[in-house]
Amino acid sequence: MVDLPDGWRKAGRIEAWRLGRSLHRRFGPGHPLAGARFWVMALHDDGAQCLVAAEGTDAPYYVVHLPQGTGASIEVSDGRALMDPTFLEESQSGPEMLEDTQLFYLGEEEASAPVAMELWVHPVAPVRCEKVMLFPGGTFDVVPLIGDAFDLSRGINLASAKEMLAEAGYQMAGGPVALALHEDEEPKMTGQSISFWLGNENGERTIWSVLETPGEEFSMQRVDGDQPSVLFFSSQEEVEIALQNRDCAFIDRRMALN
Repeated sequence: MVDLPDGWRKAGRIEAWRLGRSLHRRFGPGHPLAGARFWVMALHDDGAQCLVAAEGTDAPYYVVHLPQGTGASIEVSDGRALMDPTFLEESQSGPEMLEDTQLFYLGEEEASAPVAMELWVHPVAPVRCEKVMLFPGGTFDVVPLIGDAFDLSRGINLASAKEMLAEAGYQMAGGPVALALHEDEEPKMTGQSISFWLGNENGERTIWSVLETPGEEFSMQRVDGDQPSVLFFSSQEEVEIALQNRDCAFIDRRMALN
């Protein structure tokens, strides 16, 4: 049995068996523990959470939030996945749930809007860009903006996701990103750079890319949602006016959205 943080205690054999029987009946369709073999390991002092270990699932441990009512169905959102039970101490709600050590499901349905965003760019042709959306409660989702989607496993943590992106050659957008062509031995710089801007048009968030090429040639394109034709400009001043007209702000690493 692992060491438990304050507020948690080991489940007794009888109460673990009884709660386990109840959980098997209450997991709703699509829950990762529905039909799985699992056993209750620990209980929270508030009586509203338990820790279970599971076999044959995406993650070896799950924190399950128990809804009120003995017969209430337990949905996917009523809990979170853990790769390591030592992360139990981070089960409280609050801003700390967005820390990089938090573990959860990718793509989990959330009723609330995202509170922060990161853009990760692969600067070697063919250029790729991924949008990492951070939600209340510690969930996140990775959405492709340029190129194919970056494949991530369910139950992964944000730190691991960032490591995977970095190992694949991505970098977080924190300024104009220099672009390169991939040659036989190593990438060759092209002199081009790309930057990203967050706009607000009639209450709708938009993301724009600005591509600068040698000779002071500029192009601008919306990279989220329906993509219009590329807009071309002959000077930085023209680009700035176009960005101002769309109420755009420069994306500098993680941006708060609330």
